[in-house]
Amino acid sequence: MKTQKQFHVLIICFFVFFFPSCPDESSGGDDPAGGQGTFKYVTAELGLRLRAQPTIESAALGLIPYKTKVEVLDIDTETVTIGDTKGKWNKVKWGEITGWAFDGFLSFEPVGGNMSINPGKD
Repeated sequence: MKTQKQFHVLIICFFVFFFPSCPDESSGGDDPAGGQGTFKYVTAELGLRLRAQPTIESAALGLIPYKTKVEVLDIDTETVTIGDTKGKWNKVKWGEITGWAFDGFLSFEPVGGNMSINPGKD
């Protein structure tokens, strides 16, 4: 009986240490890292507004150029529709600026051609 309990404790410890967390279903689903520490690329040919808060009414902090790589810091849990496009607000870092960008116009895959990773440094 004591050996069986030790075995169960060993199995539980194995899973706790080697599988510490499961993916969070609310973080976008298609993002294996849950948004944090990943990069996305702007797919809007006219650029993508970076906003102070995750709403379209929020102040614009800048216009991220087409094909630009941004770092995703967080993903809002609410899905919204802007125009005909559904997506979630992503908190992103673009150069030294941090703000919110709508991920309906972001992609995990680089857009063809040259990309900019810093504002004003094309």
